[in-house]
Amino acid sequence: MGSKKIVGPLLTEMISYDWIVVSVDYRLCTKAGYPTQLIDCKRALRWVKEEIRVFGGDPNNIVAAGDSAGGQMACLLSSTANLPEYQPGFESVDTTVQGVLGLSPVCNLVDLENYSNHPCRERFIKEVALREGSPESAENLKFLTEHSPRFRIKGASVPHMMVHGDIDTLTPVQHTRDFVDHFRSTCTAPISYLEVPGGHHCFHLISSPRTWYMVIAVSQWLNYYFDSIHNIDSKVGTKGQQVHEIVEWGWST
Repeated sequence: MGSKKIVGPLLTEMISYDWIVVSVDYRLCTKAGYPTQLIDCKRALRWVKEEIRVFGGDPNNIVAAGDSAGGQMACLLSSTANLPEYQPGFESVDTTVQGVLGLSPVCNLVDLENYSNHPCRERFIKEVALREGSPESAENLKFLTEHSPRFRIKGASVPHMMVHGDIDTLTPVQHTRDFVDHFRSTCTAPISYLEVPGGHHCFHLISSPRTWYMVIAVSQWLNYYFDSIHNIDSKVGTKGQQVHEIVEWGWST
């Protein structure tokens, strides 16, 4: 569920800082099933690479971002870059990105520890991927592993930022904690993690103090790693000072 028409404070704020934002839809339910959605996102990335200069953007400075399942797609866009099996008809197109921002992301579809409050393995296999057989079968567990960002990190070389509320009942915060820990121990790229106390699933889509703390942190992260032209800090104004308060909210780098 969801739509690119759902625009939260982060998108509007970054647009006000002169970032070029491309909001992407993918097919939510298809006869083919997942990974159709990942391929759709790669097609959108191909379009961005080819056309974004028309809008003033830089095809060599792309940050993939997403909420919930979109966070999973953002992570996988990075970890499956240039893999021909997910680029049918455009296998030779460069689909690398320069950064990833995951918001309440789906990081672990396998969930052997059963942190989820719902049968996530069965739901994904049966309702999203439309695959046959038991979700516990070796073949389906392999499929779930291949499409879980947690197990595809493998020496990631682009900066990541992950944001998660600590009372998320849909996508377990523990999965993101595990992702961040594994990333830090295996990857050369930097990762920043903001865990927000009292944050529900996709809390950032609604304006609130929590959301604006998150917006401040994300805007400074984007500026630090990706914006060598515009000085985002000067546009943020007094909010640039408030980011230090995030330390008490679980900010770590």
